[in-house]
Amino acid sequence: MILLIMSGELPLQVVALEEIGRRFVVDLFYRLKPDSRCEILGATLHLFNEDQSFNWKFEVNLESFEVLDGIARIALLSADKLATAIAINREPNQVIPDNGTFLVDLVIGLVEDYLAKIRSVEMDLSQGSTSLSVDVGPPSTFLRPLDGQGLREVLEGYRNNLQNMVSDLEAGSEFEMVLEAERAVRLSDDLLAASTIYLELIQPLWVQVRRGGHFDLPMLERWKNICNFKLTERKSKCSSVFASLLGF
Repeated sequence: MILLIMSGELPLQVVALEEIGRRFVVDLFYRLKPDSRCEILGATLHLFNEDQSFNWKFEVNLESFEVLDGIARIALLSADKLATAIAINREPNQVIPDNGTFLVDLVIGLVEDYLAKIRSVEMDLSQGSTSLSVDVGPPSTFLRPLDGQGLREVLEGYRNNLQNMVSDLEAGSEFEMVLEAERAVRLSDDLLAASTIYLELIQPLWVQVRRGGHFDLPMLERWKNICNFKLTERKSKCSSVFASLLGF
């Protein structure tokens, strides 16, 4: 997390604050078919912190791949686009007027493209199922809330963040544009974590079970280890790139 230290109207210094812990939980719903083959029926991805100020719960299936893969790509490019927009806004070009809004509008357009592709996920549990909850990422012991924001609601909030930044760029309000960008970039970090868990654990595990009809704990542990490695590699990646590009 980043804290802006102010002098007059402009943010001059950035201080790293202790990061608020997250807990990531995957719920898998599966059943054993009459032919003894295992079938995964659905999955939920729950991301939250201790005081529940951050609380997402996404229902996903194999068809969610396009949206979650797209969100990961948006998250990874967002820091560069937002930092560059701020840099352009700080030094107006008299020959080719540009306030940096074009780059943020580009990210907004991508978010809206994937918002349009989100489909409701229906799990057919009428024939019975077994559920398994798996903690992913750093160990956490705080209690799990019952519900959380869905993927559409989260992406709409992300888009609103970016739209607020466009307004700040148009107004030339440097403190506000940096603050709004920092909020969006922290959201990008969380969206990247959610996408990583889906792309590195839920989706490949589901595909393997569908193809082989077999599911056991060693298989789950293997994919979980791969996912944890990626989560560690990508932790705070968007925030780090953003701070580096702005010289923080």
